[in-house]
Amino acid sequence: MWWAVTAPDKRKSVGLLPQSTHKIQKHAVSVSLNISTGKNWCLSRGLDQRIDAYKAENVNNARAHDIVIRAVDCAAITPAQIPDVLLEWRKPSHEEFAARNAFSLWNAFTEVYKTVNPHTAVRRGEALHGLFDAETGVALAS
Repeated sequence: MWWAVTAPDKRKSVGLLPQSTHKIQKHAVSVSLNISTGKNWCLSRGLDQRIDAYKAENVNNARAHDIVIRAVDCAAITPAQIPDVLLEWRKPSHEEFAARNAFSLWNAFTEVYKTVNPHTAVRRGEALHGLFDAETGVALAS
């Protein structure tokens, strides 16, 4: 199975591995069915809505600093990552993120996420979405 090669299991016990594997397979089939039947349209629309809202929300340095601290509060980053996020905000690695808006600040966070465990990045990304959605007034329909 491909994920066994790309993502080694770091659990101390593999007693639950068959159950975990079954859950992964079930999720993969579910996602494949949703994609093939077009049910992922809602997810795509939600992402587009988020990006548009983030791009439309201007952010100055003082507000960016406040959001970074609140990101620590909601466990989207650790205190040790604050300097890295602020550096990426002040001097973006990509010129597309030079605009001073919520989207460019979001991308400062995601650049820092590239240096952490993928599972950790996903969990922190969910917290970050909650923070940015609240900050920009995004209300996604379910």
